[in-house]
Amino acid sequence: MVNGIPMMKADVRSTEPLLMVFDDFLTAEECDRIVKLSLRQAEVWSAQTVILLSFASILPDDRAIEGTMFSSKLRIPLPAKAEEKILEVDAQFLKDVEERIGDLCHCPPHEGEVPLVAMLTPPVKQSRSSDGERRLHLGLHVDTNGNRPFRFCTAIIYLTDVTDGGETVFPIKSTSPELIMGAQMLLKNGIDHLDKVDEQSPEGIRVVADMLETATSSPDALCVRPKKGSLALFYSRGDKGEIDPLSWHGGATVHLNGEGKPEMKWTLQKFKEIPLTARVAGDTLRQWCHDNRDEVKEAYMLSYA
Repeated sequence: MVNGIPMMKADVRSTEPLLMVFDDFLTAEECDRIVKLSLRQAEVWSAQTVILLSFASILPDDRAIEGTMFSSKLRIPLPAKAEEKILEVDAQFLKDVEERIGDLCHCPPHEGEVPLVAMLTPPVKQSRSSDGERRLHLGLHVDTNGNRPFRFCTAIIYLTDVTDGGETVFPIKSTSPELIMGAQMLLKNGIDHLDKVDEQSPEGIRVVADMLETATSSPDALCVRPKKGSLALFYSRGDKGEIDPLSWHGGATVHLNGEGKPEMKWTLQKFKEIPLTARVAGDTLRQWCHDNRDEVKEAYMLSYA
């Protein structure tokens, strides 16, 4: 126990960026339950949703629906309030999951955070590149993108196993000074997602973006493979409260395995945000980020080798 919080064993993959994995955070049954809740939360059974259900590993209410492949990532917010079209028992279940995530990162759920988000990444038909290139589904980014400047860490829970692709990839390590400088340059220019870089961007920006994308295929890139029930926790902000240039990451493409039903990558994500009381420019925000990282590192560094 640390500060009254039950401990889980952490596999600390890296301190720069700060990345750790918790195996068996959820049981297989809990993962399946979240997938079912996610599908039921879809308010409109659009064509995309119908196609989604055709290939989902678990269908709500045992529905049998036929369809074809789709290519867009599906995002489903999961409200944790009973009045928001969800049974009270399910709302409490999601609330408990949020609280458990808060325990891991020493920051309980609070006002100003977005709800849990379930995400489905579809497989693609093309096979893995023969030269080892790792393609990303939606591109590299930092999690303060989308005008969410107070995000400080992210929890990704893998709800399904994926055998070919689907890794969460972190291409920048502390031993890569050129990549770090390039990542810092992008952030200073207001670029927090590589989809903001196009042919009209300055040449220097395009060169750096290419460098980062190439680094995702490096044997040294940090990768977390989807394992049902495991949770990856990583920090988007450094010890001084700054956006960590080493936190650029992306999800690798999921490939068809050619056997049976296509694998679907389901995740549940929680974007943790700095508490409202600490969202003050200057020392208050920096100190909160520093103290939180110290608490988490102290709690889990004993398992770091």
